[in-house]
Amino acid sequence: MCKSPRLAEWLAEAETERGNDDATAAVVVHKRHGKAAPGEQLVTMRLVDFVALLTGTRPDGGDE
Repeated sequence: MCKSPRLAEWLAEAETERGNDDATAAVVVHKRHGKAAPGEQLVTMRLVDFVALLTGTRPDGGDE
């Protein structure tokens, strides 16, 4: 994993883009140090976004 991930900043930007696109979830995929394979990278999201991906709808209060 990178030494200084700016996850809060990245998640905020992903949430902005989710709103702009009226998408179901905001997800950040970030590269792991020393791992080149796409399947070995990391995914970060809020729990509300994970639930939205599983159910296809955003739970109440998901935009708070």
